[in-house]
Amino acid sequence: MGDIVRFQAQFNAAYAERLGNSLFDAAMSLATLPRRGMAVPERPGYRRIFHPKWYLIFYALNESAQTVSIVRIWDVRNDPNLLW
Repeated sequence: MGDIVRFQAQFNAAYAERLGNSLFDAAMSLATLPRRGMAVPERPGYRRIFHPKWYLIFYALNESAQTVSIVRIWDVRNDPNLLW
């Protein structure tokens, strides 16, 4: 997330701050509704949620430990071959 915010801050610091806060809030909201994301077929055990307008938040859910681990926040405008 830091890379995304730093990149955006080069162009608009206020927008970068809002985006960072919004991405953080979306990630933290998984603590309340961890199963709401879609399963990632190519990565068993991973799920993802969409953050408008350009970001996917990938995470792993460990139900026995009741934890959510954010794996990656991805800008969908990037080359998908670089995702994994």
